[in-house]
Amino acid sequence: MTFINYFAQNWKVLILLFAILIPIIFIASVAIKNYTQKQIPILSIESLIEYISQIVPNFKNQRDLFYDSQRIKYSLRTSIFQRYPQRILFITKNIEIHHNMTQYSYILRWSINQMFPQFQDDWSRRDFNKMEKYIDKNELQRLKNIYYFNFKNGWDIRFDNRIEEFSVLWKSHNDEYRVQLNMSAILITIGTNWLVWLGNEERKFFTEYWDVKFAEDNKLILLKIIDS
Repeated sequence: MTFINYFAQNWKVLILLFAILIPIIFIASVAIKNYTQKQIPILSIESLIEYISQIVPNFKNQRDLFYDSQRIKYSLRTSIFQRYPQRILFITKNIEIHHNMTQYSYILRWSINQMFPQFQDDWSRRDFNKMEKYIDKNELQRLKNIYYFNFKNGWDIRFDNRIEEFSVLWKSHNDEYRVQLNMSAILITIGTNWLVWLGNEERKFFTEYWDVKFAEDNKLILLKIIDS
């Protein structure tokens, strides 16, 4: 019996067999490819791996290839710096804009340099209790909502954070200040399965505007963060 005759007599069976085998072969090839890729470490900077491992004890230095990266929006801050002259936001009649803010720059920069690394570390560790000491309660609740909405019970790791440029934009009549922070950091998102959801070792550059105020004990309080 020739193949043509056999096919003519059993074509329905053969088509059904191919319909079953093709998806199985495709799924198997994708699974093998993903398994192979997932065995390749994503991160190579030892200090970064060590930092993440301190926060995420079961951290797996592998990519979660099945994760939909579109779910993460807050950490995708890869825009370039907002260059000077600065963009002034939310100006009201109660705000004084000074052409020369040098008189406020030194003490504000010193105070923010003290707060900045603490905030980045607390954010990476999801330690909102520590943030209560230096962030306004309303802003803290907003940040907490952002964190759990975007990252669920995962981690938004910020590593090697730097303030590249700093400028005081204005001072209000009630002694609140808006400062512009041009920053850079390595941003890594770790999922609840301890795999890398998003990010790599490439440094990201972004701008934030901080509203701050000194408390009665001269401690700096972060009132609000505005993304560029």
